[in-house]
Amino acid sequence: MRKRVLFTGKLLIVLLLILWTLVPVGWIILNSFKSGAEITAYPPKFIFQPTLKNYFSVFQDPGFQKTFLNSFVVAVSNVLLVMIVGTLSAYGFSRFEVKGKKHILFWIISTRMFPPVVASVPFFIIFKNLGMLDTRFALIIAYITFNLPFVVWMMKGFFDEVPIELEECAKVDGANTFQAFYRVALPIVAPGLAATSIFTFILSWNEFLFALILVGRNAKTLPVHITEYLRWGEGIFWGDISATASVMLIPVLILALSVQRHLIRGMTFGAIKG
Repeated sequence: MRKRVLFTGKLLIVLLLILWTLVPVGWIILNSFKSGAEITAYPPKFIFQPTLKNYFSVFQDPGFQKTFLNSFVVAVSNVLLVMIVGTLSAYGFSRFEVKGKKHILFWIISTRMFPPVVASVPFFIIFKNLGMLDTRFALIIAYITFNLPFVVWMMKGFFDEVPIELEECAKVDGANTFQAFYRVALPIVAPGLAATSIFTFILSWNEFLFALILVGRNAKTLPVHITEYLRWGEGIFWGDISATASVMLIPVLILALSVQRHLIRGMTFGAIKG
């Protein structure tokens, strides 16, 4: 009886967490198919005539098309760079003895401990002096600064789970260090690569602060573009906001579904060890 009560309690907690997470998302998607009057209706309408007007309005907006491309290029570029550099660094920390390794690792993760707003002003001054404000490259560099520590620590945990004996056997058969890394360790930690890549993509795709401070019209991203639907003197265009937010979910869902087989295992495969 006690086990059943505990199981039921845990199940209820999980269901509540799922509802807490999915209800807001579902409400936004629902609103994206409503007219303005239906969105602001009280009590809320759950039965209505769906319309694609909000999506047509958003997709016909040149600003949306440009900012979507900016967000995609910045996020994908950031993921590729931090995954290459972070994975190699994590492998080095996992497999080689480095003097002061613990202190270096703590210094790396400490960059994630202070609020990003603390670095926003220095970044602004540096990029202004270099003439890089309002460029995708500036955003990519800023995102690398904060995402690289996350990747290093995540991937180090995955590599720590791989028995070093497997790589030693490969070296006995004639493989060098890089071949042992590329042909033995890397395929084993593929689930970790998938999980870390998705988390990194989400962090870059949804980032707002740096995108607001470091760019203007040319390199503006979707999270900043959404704020333009809050127009002074005209009101809040909830339909356009909901449609844009719904579209922003699509790349993340596609990426998650494409690596679903690796993602589930990667989320529990040594991700918090080390």
